Amino acid sequence: DSEIVTEDLRQLDWWTYVALIFGGGCALGLKSKQLRSERDAIFKIAKLKLSLVNGVHSQCLITLWMRLTNDVRPCDKTGSHWQQIGFQGNDPCTDVRGAGMLGLLQLIYMTENYSDIMSHIYHLSLNAHQHFPLVAVSFNITGIVLQLLRSCLMNRDINRKQSVINSINQVYVALFYHF
Repeated sequence: DSEIVTEDLRQLDWWTYVALIFGGGCALGLKSKQLRSERDAIFKIAKLKLSLVNGVHSQCLITLWMRLTNDVRPCDKTGSHWQQIGFQGNDPCTDVRGAGMLGLLQLIYMTENYSDIMSHIYHLSLNAHQHFPLVAVSFNITGIVLQLLRSCLMNRDINRKQSVINSINQVYVALFYHF
């Protein structure tokens, strides 16, 4: 697919270029066709826009709402309640932007696999002193992960784990944790 950008080195500083040249980076490509296909699928998911008419997308949103708020009642697809979990408007579709569906899926991954940490982060986001838009921050972290993937800086880890999704999710969790 000609729309998939696998390398974006324009934003890297000089030291990062040196690290890429001497430390691997893009010179150390993904070792299998399966890994390259998985990486390309990740980029396609990141380009996929959230659509409230898509049943799977809507269910992902409702799942996120229920996991973060511990509210067992499904909520409306649009409304001011989305701002409570860190969307910046009433329509979650407008906040997804560069992270695409990958941003939403990574946030669900974190709530499913690191529920204690995510619960703590969610409550911090609501705190009067710490207040921040949780979902917006998460989508920015997904954007950072995508930049790392495009710049090939994760290739060594991906090759070692033999999984793109496991590698990017672990980096996402680590970045979120250190946020």
